[in-house]
Amino acid sequence: SDVVLTAVFSPDGAQVLTASHDYTARLWDAESGESLRTLEGHGDYVRSAVFSPDAARVLTASEDSTAKMWSTETGECLRTLEGHKHPFSVKSAVFSPDLAQVLTASADRTAKIWSAESGECLRTLRGHSGRLTSAVFSPDGGKALTASSDKMARLWNAGAGEELLTLVGHSGSLSCAAFSPDGVWLLTASDDATARLWSSDSGECVCILLGHVGSLWSAAFSPDGVHILTGSDDRTGKLWSARSGKCLCTFSGHVGSVRSAVFEP
Repeated sequence: SDVVLTAVFSPDGAQVLTASHDYTARLWDAESGESLRTLEGHGDYVRSAVFSPDAARVLTASEDSTAKMWSTETGECLRTLEGHKHPFSVKSAVFSPDLAQVLTASADRTAKIWSAESGECLRTLRGHSGRLTSAVFSPDGGKALTASSDKMARLWNAGAGEELLTLVGHSGSLSCAAFSPDGVWLLTASDDATARLWSSDSGECVCILLGHVGSLWSAAFSPDGVHILTGSDDRTGKLWSARSGKCLCTFSGHVGSVRSAVFEP
């Protein structure tokens, strides 16, 4: 009943999950558009919502300083992750590839790694000087990538909590960061109207995606890693070649910011 902040497909493409300002997340049938379940329990805006790799669970992150884990089948809240400083919002929450851990990013300038089974906080990643906007695991689960309003992204050893690389080059706050499906490349999106590709080994910027005329809200690799999709304040989405950085297509027609852009699995 309010602004929708993110939308993602389930791993099999059968369902869509949305997060909203109305304090809820919703599950939808991707083919019919029918609302299947409403996930209610947060006390403020839901900033993001994602499926677990096996689609059995959902994670939500909220302005109420918590993340919650839900059953996809029943919509029951299974666990609440509390530990980030109040009143700072939790911007994102994701599962590790093996489903054993959860990674959260908060406006309190930290990311936290939690046990998915117990909800215990295992490690806190500290180093950013601004609020975190996203955090993701690498495809093998061994590393974590964080993005921040301090204009930098940081790569971490997820097991030890040690910083490995700092990605410096953007001139504006970062909205998100992602790994390529093979873990070789890192992708960042920024308020400076660009996305950048970086080497996960050296931290070198290898390509700048130029073409948007507004802040970028999202950037994602295609499942095969060949393409990149971005969404912007300029009311467009753009499809890019991940190899050359060339813009292949511009999706126009929205009358407001494109806050989330993703590929179908």
